[in-house]
Amino acid sequence: MCKCAPGFTGHNCDRLLNVCADGSKCENNGTCLQTGPGTHRCLCTTNWNGTVCTDDVDECQPLPSQTCLHGGTCSNTIGSFHCHCVSGWGGMICDTHIDVCNGGALTCQNNGTCYDQGGGIFVCHCTPLTTGPNCDVDVDECTTPSVCKNGATCFNLWGNFICTCAPGWQGRTCEQDIDECALGSYTCGINADCLNLNGTWTCVCSQYYIGNPFVNCTVFDYCTPNPCEIQSLLHPWGNRTTCLIVGPGSYNCSCKHPTAELSIYVQNLCVDIDECATDTHFCNKTKSRCVNTDPHYDCECLPGFFDNITNVVYPITLPVHYPIVDRCFDLDECKYPQNYSCPINSLCINLWGSYTCPCIDDFFLYQNSCVPVNPCTWAYCTMYSHCVELLDYNYVCKCDNGFQVLSGQCVDIDECSMRKRCTIPGMLCVNTLGGYQCECAINQTCSFQAQSKFQKNAVWGLAGLGGLFIVIAVVSIILSWEKLNCGKTRRQPSQKTSYEDMLTNDRSMTDVSLTYYGGS
Repeated sequence: MCKCAPGFTGHNCDRLLNVCADGSKCENNGTCLQTGPGTHRCLCTTNWNGTVCTDDVDECQPLPSQTCLHGGTCSNTIGSFHCHCVSGWGGMICDTHIDVCNGGALTCQNNGTCYDQGGGIFVCHCTPLTTGPNCDVDVDECTTPSVCKNGATCFNLWGNFICTCAPGWQGRTCEQDIDECALGSYTCGINADCLNLNGTWTCVCSQYYIGNPFVNCTVFDYCTPNPCEIQSLLHPWGNRTTCLIVGPGSYNCSCKHPTAELSIYVQNLCVDIDECATDTHFCNKTKSRCVNTDPHYDCECLPGFFDNITNVVYPITLPVHYPIVDRCFDLDECKYPQNYSCPINSLCINLWGSYTCPCIDDFFLYQNSCVPVNPCTWAYCTMYSHCVELLDYNYVCKCDNGFQVLSGQCVDIDECSMRKRCTIPGMLCVNTLGGYQCECAINQTCSFQAQSKFQKNAVWGLAGLGGLFIVIAVVSIILSWEKLNCGKTRRQPSQKTSYEDMLTNDRSMTDVSLTYYGGS
């Protein structure tokens, strides 16, 4: 058997001995750490020191204010320390704020409200009954003016007061009126009512009664003076109302005119019944209209009707009352020129309550006028122009061929100044009214001598019969061309056209100088 050296164990002394295994090497919860074979050291807690943690640490040194906060006092104890905190702070190191108003026995008294200010400081808000830092001083409320109202007497108590009210008042400060009328603590006369007042009561006559309310009240005579006559006196009928008392404070006004059935009483006045507005008249609405009068109504014939009794043409007022007679008959306006207005070239035809004006044959109604079907039958055009009917039953005046519009008139066109008209040597162009002609110039020998406006005779100057035939053929061709281009005749339009088409296709019409006429 082997005897092991210190710090080793085992059959062959080959295992390290754990000297910390029994937990007895370090005190006060120190931690044992093995440092080698058979050796160790202790790691102490913050409150202990020494080889085996048996030496107490003074936590209050060297600066107690760093251990206990907010002004707390530090006291060392074995293995620990203790902080004595100031008011308003608590906890292990005085780091927890304490609300001194929570359950503080010495804070605010007599229902005062505590407000914590921190650091153990507080402020008290007292009720109106107390004062002082802790609300422990009584307030004499009776020194405050009018604390007891309406003549009451004030008595001060600790933390309170009491008011002795004058008669007719109640409440803590005598601010509430006592309603003697509701309590029945009053005495009034016949037909009188109790009227509550501030702090007292009185009696008044009931509505519609007059007299001594503490003895007896009688019915008020509302018909003296007659309230129904206030405005009716100014009416042309004069005083036509009657007042009748039907009960306390109640009376009726009636109309006493002989035709009272035609009137109603409204706002102190007998007013006429408007039979026209209420549709209670007997006028024939198809031939007359109702006109209200006072106190009756009249029937006035409508336009197109007349009174068959007076034979007066519209307008006519029928002074009819009961019974109503239908006296309006159709008026034949066509018999009375002053009662109708028809355009020229039309006929007047009577209708029921009216009339119509159809145009006569070959005329039609255009813009309230009867105009011919073809306006050119009555249109007037100036000299050297003719009428052209347009699509909208209007017309224009167009210059004749060989004429053009100048300053609103149709004037001759000088064809000779426009382009060369006569092509045969020696011939001159001579302008004529509406055309032109070619003539042989003076002292000129022309191959052809003009005989008329559109014909030229050949001058026999060629030799040989064959040459004569050739000349005649050439002259015939030239004369045919001259006739087509030199002579111009008047052209009448054969069909209706539009104003715009004429402006586009006819050089004898221009937009600035065209004479235009219409049916309107």
